[in-house]
Amino acid sequence: MTEEKSESKGEISGKDLEKQLRLRVCVLTEILKTERDYVDTLEFLVSAFLQRMIQHAASRVDKNVTEETVKTLFSNIEDILVVHKEFLSMIEERLLPEPSAHHELGRCFLQFKHRFSIYDEYCGNHEKAQKLLLELNKMQTVRTFLLELMKRTPRRHNDCAAVIEALQAMKTVCSTINEAKRQMEKLEVLEEWQSHIEGWEV
Repeated sequence: MTEEKSESKGEISGKDLEKQLRLRVCVLTEILKTERDYVDTLEFLVSAFLQRMIQHAASRVDKNVTEETVKTLFSNIEDILVVHKEFLSMIEERLLPEPSAHHELGRCFLQFKHRFSIYDEYCGNHEKAQKLLLELNKMQTVRTFLLELMKRTPRRHNDCAAVIEALQAMKTVCSTINEAKRQMEKLEVLEEWQSHIEGWEV
């Protein structure tokens, strides 16, 4: 059993339990705030930049701004926004009227674990766009919050098992995304190498 799991499953009582539950509320509050901020950022990128870039590409005023350029820069960011707006809506509903120690979020992450694979496509284009777009390293943030939430969730809490399961699921999602990025990096290296040998005489 890992140290993190032993902490989340350890028997505690009295003041320690009270402190742990207070910290759990802090983690839930931070998860909610971070998700709201993230959705706001995505909405700003889509409304302030993506839509204008699409219009600019359609006008063909600048030959350097094409539909392919826009796709490279923004990838499937609109789809990512849809997923996170729905995820935020679910979190907000679970934490009504405000975050409390008894609230349960583990199942929210489990319900969205497959939909978070939407980042695979984004990460494939990310290396090309990283100088122009902020890094949407969201899944690592989710994993960090879940780890902290697990530490602050008492063993007997109804959310404990779901949080542990959600953490394992997010680890798998992160591994998949990282593998996609590694494969893309290998492909880019191969393309660069191929460009150097083109024209060689056999």
